[in-house]
Amino acid sequence: MNVLDAINSRHSYRGKYKDTPVPRKDLITIMQAGLNAPSGCNKQTTSLIAVDDPNVLAKLRSVIDPPVGETAPAAVCVLTQRINAYRDKCFAVQDYSAAIENMLLAAVELGYQSCWYEGHITDDDRIGDKMAQILNVPDGYELVCFLPVGIAENDPVCPNKKAFEERAWFNSYPRSHVVLLNGPSSSGKSTLARALQQLIADKGSKRYEVVSIDDFLPMSPDETIYEDDVFSISDDLCKKAQEILETGAGVIIDHVITSERIFERLKENLSSSRIQTVCVTCPLQVLRTREQARGNRCPGSAEASAEYLFPKEGYDLTVDTGTKSPEENALMIFGQLF
Repeated sequence: MNVLDAINSRHSYRGKYKDTPVPRKDLITIMQAGLNAPSGCNKQTTSLIAVDDPNVLAKLRSVIDPPVGETAPAAVCVLTQRINAYRDKCFAVQDYSAAIENMLLAAVELGYQSCWYEGHITDDDRIGDKMAQILNVPDGYELVCFLPVGIAENDPVCPNKKAFEERAWFNSYPRSHVVLLNGPSSSGKSTLARALQQLIADKGSKRYEVVSIDDFLPMSPDETIYEDDVFSISDDLCKKAQEILETGAGVIIDHVITSERIFERLKENLSSSRIQTVCVTCPLQVLRTREQARGNRCPGSAEASAEYLFPKEGYDLTVDTGTKSPEENALMIFGQLF
């Protein structure tokens, strides 16, 4: 196993261990890996005590409540000294954290499992202090971590991890991403938004949610939607989009923007995000046919919204839903904007 294999296969193991003893040479290898870790200004503030005596392990377990690593045949206890590296800067936490990670990887390399127990023993009940007394740790040292070591009885469970793109980037922290699908009523934006959302998911990219004007304005064949109506819900629509963006997801907005003030309000409310605009269009006769087939829009709204659509130009991309399927247009958007 190389180092990358060890990194990728290491997981915190909280299950039962086999009673197979851990040879001293393996414990030495694990501890040496920890001692070889980087240390701020080479102050070497981390020290280690391996425990493989069943009687000593029993004493340690008697003070660990609730219990952890009860069946492990060995353990490594991590000690730290709060020594300033230079001026008033102390890197003890960084020192022992690097040592612990090295030891966890070395354990996996040798066929063992472990778990980083720190918060449990350094909490207000100060379990680590009781453990230190059992191990005769002198003043000036603090016992900050307990690493059980042994052969796992069960396979470690791999936890769910966020996608690479949600936590790692190149050259700068990415701005949150908004794709604005703007087009007349009945132009096929909603279907396209769902197709794009599915395509992004299939490609393994970050999660995108759809926010639609239809969620904020009730559509009815008996009621005309005016520009004032759309402007009145602009803040609510953008608030919903912002809430999604704050979770780390991207947003696809399905909108019918028919004035400059609606467009500017959206850009203002989402100014911290990168907004890419897609004009969704199709021939007028197709709009009329779709509107009639839907039956839930005021007659003439598709044609009127096409006439007053804003902006008329300057989009990052224009797609025609009259000549291409939603999946084809989604693929075009993904290829050019993602």
